[in-house]
Amino acid sequence: MSTPTHKPRKKKKGDSGILANPRHGTVIVNPEDGIAKPAFPLVAFLWPAKGTVSQWVVLPLILIAVGLFRWATAFWGYSGYQKPPMHGDFEAQRHWLEITAHLPVSQCGHYIEPLWFALHTSRGLDDPTLKIFMRATVFISEYLVYIPAVVICLRRYSRLQEVNTWEYSIALVAILMQPGSILIDHGHFQYNTVMLGLVLASMSRAWTMYPLLKRDELSMPYFILTLLWAYLLGLPPTSLSIFRNDVPGRLSILEKLIHAGLYTAMIGWHFVEAFVPTPEGKPDLWVVANVLVGAPGFYVCYLWCLFHLIKDFKMAVRVDEWKKTQ
Repeated sequence: MSTPTHKPRKKKKGDSGILANPRHGTVIVNPEDGIAKPAFPLVAFLWPAKGTVSQWVVLPLILIAVGLFRWATAFWGYSGYQKPPMHGDFEAQRHWLEITAHLPVSQCGHYIEPLWFALHTSRGLDDPTLKIFMRATVFISEYLVYIPAVVICLRRYSRLQEVNTWEYSIALVAILMQPGSILIDHGHFQYNTVMLGLVLASMSRAWTMYPLLKRDELSMPYFILTLLWAYLLGLPPTSLSIFRNDVPGRLSILEKLIHAGLYTAMIGWHFVEAFVPTPEGKPDLWVVANVLVGAPGFYVCYLWCLFHLIKDFKMAVRVDEWKKTQ
């Protein structure tokens, strides 16, 4: 009985050779002697890892390096330090923990150190241990959400674009060393990278659907998703009774016509997408048309929300003015 032979995994075109593909702009090759040189300083930083070091060695080193830069930023000062009554960025974020600690939903900050978040009496507190705790919450949340999302999203995108692992490492360092995210989050006690990480994670998951959606027998059920999206936007309102004429706050005739027109158009359009084949030679026609139709819809929804926001703001201003006159 013959033993099974091991078949090594085939390398992608982007990984062939020890030099990166010059078409990506990371390497400059001298036409006279054929010697390759880094195109910019970031490439020179990762030049020793080109083509010889495993990505499982390079990736931990990159994460350690960017982590050191982030923690070094935490040693800098911040606006409003020991300047009452506002006390700057640190007090703004600490105050949220003070409020959260006294809500019944969560008391995690209270269990760590009650004096840090004591109601009212902790105002303006800048204890060094408290600042380390605040810096650590930013650091840990970024490494739990943002950095894994960047690594996975960038790796998947690099594979789609046939970018080799060395250039992937260069792009990863460029993204993680972005000065804005480091200075804002780690210098001013912010958590913006958590939101960015969730966005990147959703983009990465969406890319995994592309090969599936290209199959003819697995078309996307747009209709259900569109109804869900419209429901979240308030179309139709949560209570269907608002369409009745005898209910206070009912919809006007114009609003009813807009609702009916929107849903008629959505249902008709998605039936066309689902059952009418695209013309020969234009397989992406419905996708492009969907973008052209959907983009104005999102634009109208944005203006609708903005209009109601301005309307409510004006009403709030009038109420404040009325209270002052009383």
